[in-house]
Amino acid sequence: MKSLNERLKELNEMKDKFITITNHELRTPLTVLKGYLELIDYYLQDSKNADLNDAFSVVAETMKELVCIIEDMHDVSSFNHGKKKLNITELDIKQLLLIIYKEMKVLFENRNIDLDIRLDDPDVIVQGDYDRIKRSIRELLQNALKFTPKGGKVTLQYSVNEKNKKTSIKVIDTGIGIPPDKQSLVFEPFYEIQDPMNHMTSKTEFLGGGIGLGLTLAKDVFESHQGTLLLESEVGKGSTFTAVIPYLKLTDVNRN
Repeated sequence: MKSLNERLKELNEMKDKFITITNHELRTPLTVLKGYLELIDYYLQDSKNADLNDAFSVVAETMKELVCIIEDMHDVSSFNHGKKKLNITELDIKQLLLIIYKEMKVLFENRNIDLDIRLDDPDVIVQGDYDRIKRSIRELLQNALKFTPKGGKVTLQYSVNEKNKKTSIKVIDTGIGIPPDKQSLVFEPFYEIQDPMNHMTSKTEFLGGGIGLGLTLAKDVFESHQGTLLLESEVGKGSTFTAVIPYLKLTDVNRN
């Protein structure tokens, strides 16, 4: 009889194979569909048929969501096989957090959730992939939004440890929290906290769902930047996700 570790290893290999094959099989037909949608959009530019335009908008928006899902699967597969290349530049973390805060604030307002931002520590420059770090931080906030009920609070907090030259980005929520036995699973591909029988595809509604790749990718991204993604949570009180990555330098020239 196989040991538990052997079974888990087999399951992980099957999961990885599923991601790779599904990603490969879906990308080609998706590219074809996207091309034809762009062609239809071109011919509809002068259309005055409101119903037709509304229908096309729904299809186009759905296509964008599908593209995002396939791209997530591609990224997970690439990270798993060590093939993901990062576009490394020097980026200002505090400015990036401000941009993300401004972009996402309205989503929290729509749910009557207070989004607070704390940027008291000195500014730093990080060598990293701007788009991937931005997307990963957005995912942490999106996750907090989904699992925090109306009237709750989410805090985006930034701090710097000058001794070890690392910066920490925390997303703290007052949401439903995660049971101790589930906390290590939230970073696994396709895992969701809520009951899949009550799955919702909304990314902003309370307990809204997805395909369970967001936190997996966020963890991969931070680890690919020689960092880590940590989780602390208590059921009924909320969760704190902490991304820790090294920084290159302080932006304040008067500091050492």
